[in-house]
Amino acid sequence: MRKLSLALLAACAVSLAAQEAPATPESILLNVGNYSKLFLNGGGTLAGKYSMVASANDYERIARLGGGEIDIDTPLEIALLSTCAGVIDVRPIEAKNMLPANDPRTADLKLGAAAYMDMQAARFMGNAPAPSAAALKFITDRGNATEADIKDFVKQGIAHAVDAEFNKIIFLLENSRTYSSARSHNARLTHDAKTGQYTLSYGGAYTNNETRTITANSLEALASEMRTGRYKVDFDEAGIKSVEANGALIPAAVFDGWKKHTTNMVNPYELLTQALANFYTTPNETNYKIVRGILARTTLADLVDGDDFTDYLWHSVSAVLASLNQGLYDKISKELWQNDDLISAAEIPNDPRYGIFTLTKAAGDEIFVSKKR
Repeated sequence: MRKLSLALLAACAVSLAAQEAPATPESILLNVGNYSKLFLNGGGTLAGKYSMVASANDYERIARLGGGEIDIDTPLEIALLSTCAGVIDVRPIEAKNMLPANDPRTADLKLGAAAYMDMQAARFMGNAPAPSAAALKFITDRGNATEADIKDFVKQGIAHAVDAEFNKIIFLLENSRTYSSARSHNARLTHDAKTGQYTLSYGGAYTNNETRTITANSLEALASEMRTGRYKVDFDEAGIKSVEANGALIPAAVFDGWKKHTTNMVNPYELLTQALANFYTTPNETNYKIVRGILARTTLADLVDGDDFTDYLWHSVSAVLASLNQGLYDKISKELWQNDDLISAAEIPNDPRYGIFTLTKAAGDEIFVSKKR
């Protein structure tokens, strides 16, 4: 696992999105930046085949929402155009999986949530919120979803995003059984808290960049399938044991395990969910510092006491913030990197419940399981 240092913190923030293993649908929220890239040409602008099939009225109305007045040149504008007549029929398959074609209400909830969250973040950061506000009005004027519906969807989406990231880890899985120099897989292990199911997705040069997936109802069953199943040649015993060991460090699973022994413990992902919901509802300095403080605590824990668990927790919190609004995440990361007193940032809020974000796995086990502290 990667250990953070202050010198690496900014680089980690910039490269977070690039560290992902093979992608799987995880959030009910739409990442407009990633979605809009599906419609760009080699020069990084909207491909002509999409603008050509859109009506002049749709194109002109959307182009005026933000960016240049005559071009569709922002991610949100591109996403909106993709739902218009003509364009929606020629979208890439990946786009159809991210934004439904035959469910205009869900599509507008997703687009509206993206516009609303961008608007709120822009207001706080001192950027112009008008383009996002105009896009939000454009969406609600279509009559598929009200602004109240969209605000409710944002809260649901935040909870879903936190749950997804806290039930997932990403790591490098090596296989010494091959004579090839390409011995490593980029691996993603996810846990479904409702069903107890574990899913290992992996791929890389060794698999010719094919994403392979193994699913089982427990870590033990997953290890057994890795030893005897269809893809057994992809793993050696050390790699199998590393999956079992890392699986036991999935943040949500660790926190849920602690809570079984200490029922009045507040789960950290519930604290993060509430903090983010509060910020996107009321984007003020107080709510911002609570969100920043949570990331500061996980950063401080990984710098000072770091173990694999604190590293996974840092990654989970960072990934949630970046998925909701990259600009806001960049602002927080920059402030923490440049902050001469990281401890001060981590002390907000002054609430003992948030101290759980600073615990290593061993410390948490002593406090909540064995009750030695």
